[in-house]
Parts: sequence; C-alpha cells; structure tokens
Amino acid sequence: MMLEHVLFCIGAPAMYLNCAPDAAWKLSAAQVWGMQGIALGGLVLSWVVLLVYMDMKFLNTFYSTMTGKQDFAHRFKMAKNDEQRVGLLGNHPDFYKSFEDELETLIKAKWDGWKSDPPGWLTEQVIYTIPDHMLPVTAVLQLKAEGGGERRRSVVSIRNSLGFGVGAAVVAPYPSPV
Repeated sequence: MMLEHVLFCIGAPAMYLNCAPDAAWKLSAAQVWGMQGIALGGLVLSWVVLLVYMDMKFLNTFYSTMTGKQDFAHRFKMAKNDEQRVGLLGNHPDFYKSFEDELETLIKAKWDGWKSDPPGWLTEQVIYTIPDHMLPVTAVLQLKAEGGGERRRSVVSIRNSLGFGVGAAVVAPYPSPV
C-alpha cells in the first residue's frame, strides 16, 4: 500500500510535466517536484507516527499475506485455552467456518463442565455469541426457556452487540434532591 503511494508521488508529477499542455499557468518542474516532496514527506511522517503510536501486537497485520479467514484459522490453531477459541465466535461466521466443526465438538464436549463450574470468561455475552447448533440440545432448550420462549435471541441482540445489553455497565440514577 505504501509502495503504491510512493509510486504515485513519483509518477503523477512526471506525467504532469510530460503530458500537460504548455500554458501560462503550467507549474515549473521545481514547483511540481517540491509539492510532491512535501506530499511524500507527509506520507512517510504519517506512517512513522502510526507505527510509533500503534500497539505493537498489531504490527504483523501490516506485512502478513494471510487473509482474514486464514488468520482466524491460525489463531484457532495457536490458541492456548478455551477462552481464546470460543472468543473467535464473536466475529462473522465466515471467519470461523474452516474450523467450525472442531469448535462445535469442543463446545459440546465441555459445555456441561462449564455450566457446573463456570470459568470467569463464560459470561452471558460470550454465551450469546455461541450459535445454537454448537450447543447441546438440552442447553439450547434451557436457554430458550430462560429467554422467555421459542427465540433465544431477539431484536435486543443489537443492543447486546453494541454493549448496551447483557454485561453492559449500569449507570446509577441521579440522587434525589434532599
């Protein structure tokens, strides 16, 4: 991406100088290259500032050739615990489709243990991200009953995904005047 910008900073002035018709308003070569030098300097400076202030754990996203789906499959394989594996469900299903069967097997095998002795990371928000087909049938029926009927999820889920629903911070009401 940066290479494309650099090539544009060099190619655009060259095209202008070689292809623009001669006219009274045509910029001189020194002016064109000076403006492009400033633009290129600004581009390089912005990249340096970005790299200096970014969280270094994301640095690999700038030079990796993996697609998003490949990256998620790699994260699943490299996950050190169930929290990291199940946490991948918070994204679009296309991203975990390649390892969905393994994830489903893991969740179904460990669900009863998680419910009897819940790990700290298994919050209502996380449970909400688990698709019904990955849960044991009894768990789906129980969650639907707790949810008040046939549907386990509803329009309120938009609030949950934005952080306004389950697990969101509760704001205390204003104190009443004395």
